[in-house]
Amino acid sequence: MLGNNIDDTLTDLDYSGLYKMAEWHDKQATILRARAQTLQEYEYMQDKVTLRVEFLRNTPKIVMRYLKQGHSAERACELAAQHTGVELKTIATHWKRFIDDKERKSVRLRNSLILELHGLGLTNVNIAERLNMHPGSVSRILKAEKCKRIYNPNPERIALFSQKQNDNQSLHHIKNRA
Repeated sequence: MLGNNIDDTLTDLDYSGLYKMAEWHDKQATILRARAQTLQEYEYMQDKVTLRVEFLRNTPKIVMRYLKQGHSAERACELAAQHTGVELKTIATHWKRFIDDKERKSVRLRNSLILELHGLGLTNVNIAERLNMHPGSVSRILKAEKCKRIYNPNPERIALFSQKQNDNQSLHHIKNRA
């Protein structure tokens, strides 16, 4: 058992044993210092990368500011690149992603609206007139959306359908007994 004084536990060792033990502890301390340094650098780089990613995600806001001032999209990207010090290619890439995300969201919203109107009983022509589209486009979207729903059904609907089917079978079984 270790006492308060380290010399209490090491009195039985000779000088070569003590020297080997000191070298081993020194080597372990060096390894621990190196690991601590690596971990510190990793955490620093992680924080730096997080800040950089957040900064790049916000570049479309800078481009939008220049667009609101009346500049074209290309000129707004150039001005944003000059303003931030980021390469024009990087700014343009983030701007394109931003626009693509907006378009995908609006397409999803439009498609869900078409499905909802169809569910209310409106014809393709009526839906097309309301949404300023061609009736053939409405038909194509309905067909595609219905295929998605068939091949990717909602798990809650499947569970509800299975439960209703089981209930119907048990009712049929009870009626046959009587």
